[in-house]
Amino acid sequence: MEDLNRYEQLSMTTPAKRFPTYALPSYKLKQQSLTQFDIGLIDFLSLQHCGLGVLVGEKNSVLGKVMPNSQQLLYEIKVIKALNECDAGSVSLQDKLTQVADIKQQELNKVYANAVFNSKETDVFYSFSNGYLPLSENRSGFQSLRISLDKLAKLGEMIGENQTAVSILESNILDDFESHFKVIHDSEYAGRLLLSLLILTDHLTLIADKLSVLETNPAFCRGPMVFLKQQFKTHYIEGIQPYMARVNRTAYDVLASLSKIERNASSSSTDLALFLQQFSMEKESEIWGLYQVSAQQHAAQWNRLLRGCHLF
Repeated sequence: MEDLNRYEQLSMTTPAKRFPTYALPSYKLKQQSLTQFDIGLIDFLSLQHCGLGVLVGEKNSVLGKVMPNSQQLLYEIKVIKALNECDAGSVSLQDKLTQVADIKQQELNKVYANAVFNSKETDVFYSFSNGYLPLSENRSGFQSLRISLDKLAKLGEMIGENQTAVSILESNILDDFESHFKVIHDSEYAGRLLLSLLILTDHLTLIADKLSVLETNPAFCRGPMVFLKQQFKTHYIEGIQPYMARVNRTAYDVLASLSKIERNASSSSTDLALFLQQFSMEKESEIWGLYQVSAQQHAAQWNRLLRGCHLF
């Protein structure tokens, strides 16, 4: 932008840093409550012959009471399977287990939402405190992140389709489940994406607006446009455009996965819905849509000048 300012008719000030309108809500606003069940001591002892008794014991342990939401999701799926497979030994207890299994199956999308939106890993992933996406090509692939988010999205689709706990476990989609949250944490991607899109949008829009008033008359084409063409090549073709291509390539996959994840997770609050809406690729008024418009307008203005001066 400083080099473009060397042409006196393009007087531009670097746009101030902007942040998205909505930040990730607090833990309390994201966490969804689950139905609690009380199994008496006698019933609990009668379940020790099947896997359910072991799982209930794990949940009641010191570590079980503070397990993170991602582990809670794994636990609930295993519990549903155990509830459906356990032979209670009495009709009344069997009916109680069936009722609990049905309710837990219905609430699985809440447990899923707690895991994918309310963990330490996703707090870092969505944070706006981690700067922008990297400029260097070798650090901007995020292939592991794409794979991890795709796995979480597919799990959400299975839950949304009300597939059984057995089907989910046998699909092996939960293998190395916790590792996906580490990848998400380490990427710090989502918040950095929005910040990067905002700064790109502001710069592209400003330059497009300034270029739009320039006229392609002979005097302009013989002098200033030759200089501007060189700046276009140096800064846009060789710098900004490759960076945008890398951003776009990853963002298409990531935003598509985030959309699937949100669609199959139970909605916890309006605050969270407003925050997640900022990652929409469908709504033109959101950050991605405005970024796309700014890129098109920027390209159109350069195209007009280059073609008008027969330099294209």
